[in-house]
Amino acid sequence: MSLALVLPGRGGEGLAKRLKALDEQLDIQLWPDCPAPQTVAFAVTWQPPAGALAQFPNLKVVQSLGAGVDGLAAELPSGVTLCRTISPNLKTDMRDYVLLAILAEQRQWRATANDQTNQHWQQRHYRRGGCVGVMGLGELGGYVAGQLAGLGFSVKGWSRSPRQLPGIDCFSGEAALGEFLAGLDYLVCLLPLTPQTQGLMNSAFFARLNSAPYLIHVGRGAQLDEQALLAALDGGQLRGACLDVFIQEPLPRQHPFWRHPTITVTPHNASITSGNDLARVVYQNYLAMRQGTALNHVVNSTLGY
Repeated sequence: MSLALVLPGRGGEGLAKRLKALDEQLDIQLWPDCPAPQTVAFAVTWQPPAGALAQFPNLKVVQSLGAGVDGLAAELPSGVTLCRTISPNLKTDMRDYVLLAILAEQRQWRATANDQTNQHWQQRHYRRGGCVGVMGLGELGGYVAGQLAGLGFSVKGWSRSPRQLPGIDCFSGEAALGEFLAGLDYLVCLLPLTPQTQGLMNSAFFARLNSAPYLIHVGRGAQLDEQALLAALDGGQLRGACLDVFIQEPLPRQHPFWRHPTITVTPHNASITSGNDLARVVYQNYLAMRQGTALNHVVNSTLGY
């Protein structure tokens, strides 16, 4: 029973080496050089080339390289189980990024850096605490929301289906979105990309804001209408934004986000799974498949996450 790495341009050789360090008996095939595709039951991939997974007739499980699975739906063969990659470091890294974005905005760190460049001494007033709204209360969003609540922030959470999390005022469904958005100081998007969340943050969405929050977008680029964001910033519906994901990546050099005075751009590095963490997650699920035990972080095929 083989394991295939379908990772064009992503260093499959490195992951293969780490997996072999965990179990030297593993039979690993590196796409596109798969001499025995009929033996492959488990594949690791991210946005696979068209038809790449169809060459494995006995495929049982596909492990996404990351927490997102939006690039896999069209290529997933029927009857194959899809799993996400979630590690403890992935969650703590995301928490740190969101907290950094909040604190940097509170302390006006960007303006202070400009003051240093200009050799200008100025003490700036700063915010404390505030109400943070987290959209998406799954593995990452729920963890981030709970951590922020533990640090003393007032936290509201919104998800597609009802959730109950300690210390968080939870809302769910379209009918509750307006109430969730009211009175926020910070708005964090950690939603998965689904047909329901694509383009969610548009002009109508921003029009529902009543407190000019600071947006921290770490979900998926396609969830944000980029022109609507620019209009919301210029119109005062938002006071700024920290963006880590974009419709087109890398972000084109001529894109207006680069030069906007209230937008901070980061290169999709809010939370990156390390090679060792990835190898452990893959190996654990590969063993679970072989032993017939429960897989970790299985994606609901109906919900898409």
